[in-house]
Amino acid sequence: MFKRSIAIFFILMTVGLSQETLDIKNLPLSSASSQLQDSIDALKILNNQLKVNDKINEELVYEQKKEIFEDILELIINEKNAQLKRIELKSEQEKLSSKMSANESYGYDVAFIRDEIEYTTISNQILFYEAMNQIIKLRKGYITNNGLRKYIQSVKKRIKNDTLLTKFQEYYEKSKNIDAPIYDDLRLNYETYTTDVLTFTEVLNYLYHNSKKIEKSNFLISRFNISFWVNAINDYKPIENMNIYLNYYLSVDMGRILVAMFFFILINSLRLFVMPIIITFIKKRQKGHSHKESNIQLQNYLTNSFTKPIKLYLLIFSFELFIQIVHNGQFDLIKAETFFNIIYIINTGYLIYKLFDEWVDIYAETFFENHTTTRKEMVSFMLNIFKFILFLVITLFILTELDFDVKAILASLGIGGIAIALAAKETLSNLFSSVNLMMDNSFNQGDWIVTDKYEGTVIEIKMRTTTIRTFDNALVTIPNSELANTSIKNWSKRVLGRRIKMNIGVTYESNLEDIKNAIKDIEQMLQTHPEIATKKSDIVNERIKNLKLAKKEDFYGIKRDLMVYLDEFNDSSIDILVYCFSKTTNWVEWLEVKEDVLFKIAQIIRNNNLEFAYPTQVNYIKR
Repeated sequence: MFKRSIAIFFILMTVGLSQETLDIKNLPLSSASSQLQDSIDALKILNNQLKVNDKINEELVYEQKKEIFEDILELIINEKNAQLKRIELKSEQEKLSSKMSANESYGYDVAFIRDEIEYTTISNQILFYEAMNQIIKLRKGYITNNGLRKYIQSVKKRIKNDTLLTKFQEYYEKSKNIDAPIYDDLRLNYETYTTDVLTFTEVLNYLYHNSKKIEKSNFLISRFNISFWVNAINDYKPIENMNIYLNYYLSVDMGRILVAMFFFILINSLRLFVMPIIITFIKKRQKGHSHKESNIQLQNYLTNSFTKPIKLYLLIFSFELFIQIVHNGQFDLIKAETFFNIIYIINTGYLIYKLFDEWVDIYAETFFENHTTTRKEMVSFMLNIFKFILFLVITLFILTELDFDVKAILASLGIGGIAIALAAKETLSNLFSSVNLMMDNSFNQGDWIVTDKYEGTVIEIKMRTTTIRTFDNALVTIPNSELANTSIKNWSKRVLGRRIKMNIGVTYESNLEDIKNAIKDIEQMLQTHPEIATKKSDIVNERIKNLKLAKKEDFYGIKRDLMVYLDEFNDSSIDILVYCFSKTTNWVEWLEVKEDVLFKIAQIIRNNNLEFAYPTQVNYIKR
């Protein structure tokens, strides 16, 4: 603050201090985080000079003090918090407490009082700067002028402790004529203590007398002149009599209650009309657009995303405004304000989640149609990651609202992270395994897979587990770490070709020429079958982006082999091997193709005067 820096410079110039009186290097520097401390330090300098310099121009000093008081008031009105090094001060107090206990046990009264004065000085510093921050909080909570004055008086009474002041003064007076290091320290501590008490008291007195300027009015309460309507209702004769009892028992009046109820009902009534108004506005804006389906999708997206959060916003706001109107300075609103802020934060997080979630629900199908290479489970996985990050962000905002030191919490995560990592070893293992499964592209949602223990269709790949629907309709949940460390057979990773393999046995009484003809006919039938994959069958015309030491057919899962051969002279039959692949990989369609092939093979066997063999045994009886 430029004005603040000029004031400190002017103090030094007008007071005419020498280097012996004041250590210039220890002067506080102005910064955004220490403006309040700078102002207080400047006041302490002026108060010290008033003590030691009789020739000082008191009128000029008081003018300078007034400027500093105005700066402090401006900082509070602008809600600039003081940066208090509470941990360091508390640590110093603990050391002093140990010294005081030791001095008291040994009967060192002077040393004990010396340390007690310093301990009390630190306590006052903590109390004062916390009080400054609390005044800013009370202002944010719309505390009334009377409530603020009561709080300032209570702080001032705690800082200006007459009992302690009298006690310390007695020892100070006794030490004046004694020249010893311990008494020098006692006198120095006492001077610091009294300067602090004087400075803090002056600031609190100034704030007390200017509390009306600190008091913050609610925008809506001021804008709609609610005080006028409250007073108008309270001036009505029957209401005046009722207010006697309400003020005595509940510290409220009927005027505030009725006005608060009116606004509560009005705002909640708006909840019924907000979304229809928004949708009507969107329809008017989209009247010239020809994409009717796209317009409907957008309307559904906005309706599903905003309806609940906006209604919640209005409900929360109606309760908040009700309490602010009814509030008459008899209680502190800061806790209620904190509560409502937390609810607003949670609802904002809910709105952001709904926007993302509804987009996935409504636009996902169109997105996947336009981006066929995008994996559905990757979107689901990213949605889970997004939810987790959103939860962390909302939690940090809530902790900030509750005045937790978020920086300290984040810093402690470095140490606590090791313990968390050890405790959540399995969870982290499953999380990283899920990432590995995604990156390896071992399977997708809807794939038919077989593992060492399970076989079924993949339902969902989540951050920790994967769910599979088995063919007997059971739902199996498998940890991702287990899946990542086991062999997986994926029947769905094939583009063209599902195997049909069979051995056709004909009797030994068959003519070999007939068998040759049957083999040729079966092969010809398969080559011309519309549902059997052959070398002429169309395949995907895509390039393999990465260098793979494998054929394109093996990479994509394409099988077009077709073989019909005399295979084996078996015990009871001559076997013909039929080995081919259907074009479809769908199980039901594959069964239909296989059935058709079997019927046609049976017809070819009959057409070539062959008979199917079956296990037989011929017994020869020797006579």
